[in-house]
Amino acid sequence: SACGLGMCTGDSMIRVYEGNRADAGSITTGVVPLQTNDDSHCAVDGGGNDLCSLAAFNCPESGQYTVLTAPYFSNGLMTCTIATIP
Repeated sequence: SACGLGMCTGDSMIRVYEGNRADAGSITTGVVPLQTNDDSHCAVDGGGNDLCSLAAFNCPESGQYTVLTAPYFSNGLMTCTIATIP
């Protein structure tokens, strides 16, 4: 992304949940995310905003989290390469 962390194509959204949501049997039902984001708003060459997502959060005490990505528009195409920093 233009923020210098991770890579994406298209217009992405990101949600971060505590724990391993797939193992919990339900990804999001009744669970409040640790963080959500649509656009990072980092400046891109020539101005404008980066459409890649950026989510900053404190790691939960469990040490586990689940990152979900999706296109902003349900019929949109996007890819995300998730990157983390301690």
